[in-house]
Amino acid sequence: MKKLSFIIAALLLFVGVSLGQTNVANVTESGTGQNASIDQNGILNKSYVTQSNLENTAKVTQINHNAAFSTLSEVNQSGEKNLSTIEQNSNGSLTTNPNVVGALKAVTTQSGNLNKALQVQGPTLTNNQQGKSLAEIVQSGNENYASQHQLRYANDAKIVQSGHRNTAMQAQDAKILPEEEGSANIAYIEQGGSDNTATQTQDGWANDVKAYQAGNGNTSTQIQQDYSWKSKADVHQSGNYNKADQLQVGNLNSAGINQESGYNTAKQTQTTLGASRGGTNYDPYNEACIGQKGGDGNIAEQTQTSPGAGAIENYAQICQDGALNYATQVQVGGDNSSIISQVGNGNHAVVSQMMVP
Repeated sequence: MKKLSFIIAALLLFVGVSLGQTNVANVTESGTGQNASIDQNGILNKSYVTQSNLENTAKVTQINHNAAFSTLSEVNQSGEKNLSTIEQNSNGSLTTNPNVVGALKAVTTQSGNLNKALQVQGPTLTNNQQGKSLAEIVQSGNENYASQHQLRYANDAKIVQSGHRNTAMQAQDAKILPEEEGSANIAYIEQGGSDNTATQTQDGWANDVKAYQAGNGNTSTQIQQDYSWKSKADVHQSGNYNKADQLQVGNLNSAGINQESGYNTAKQTQTTLGASRGGTNYDPYNEACIGQKGGDGNIAEQTQTSPGAGAIENYAQICQDGALNYATQVQVGGDNSSIISQVGNGNHAVVSQMMVP
């Protein structure tokens, strides 16, 4: 009876809010010990929570304040002791830009036990450009953790984890200053195995980052920083206990890592020091790719530094098909090109290039 009265009171609160400010809230709870709290402040916020078995907790806070409405939150939890937290701001009334109004959508779906999902979109800042952000988390196994932080506008982030004890974290424009522009970033993580960890951090404009890990115990870290612009990073690991690190600083960098077997390590560091070239030429200043498939225990490292502006592209490629191979490439300046291909076991290759204008 106590639980029933709590739900009735909560629903009455939601109805009152709906009548006063056109908010909509819907809560469905089936098992025992469920806890759902929704706080909506604005117009047409909308929110749906569905919890099923035992002691699941869902917390939703939405503000908006107009700007052509929108703002939606969905939580769906089915197992036991799952935790979902969604916070959404819009403050769209601070801008009249049609590309930056409304929208903000967060979806959490957890079906196993002891999963945790945290979604935070947009601060309430005086100089805000909020709107058109989408975040989505789907976790299906047990003890998975996923977090998403998005500021600015037009961000798109997605996390899918289906195994157990996976960790995925995404931050977009998390440290950008109020007076700086930034966003329209896209990030994607999918982990199919167990005990994988993926971290994605984007700070800048129109960046694209992806990660896909299907095996177990893989780790990937992708960082785009210092007002990174039009940079692309990619990680694909399907074996076990692989490690991939990508760091992109500045503009127009492109990187990719692909590891099929196990216990491999790949690292890519790309830096553009100067301003971007003018016009609509978005060709990368630095471009790098790493292969590694077949054998185990390979190590590959790529470091590229470009002066930017009118510099010609640096290109680096490593392909290793064997075991216990080591390859490293260092490129400084512009117009450097290097390809390393190693087949077999225990090979060692080092390339260093410097082009000074």
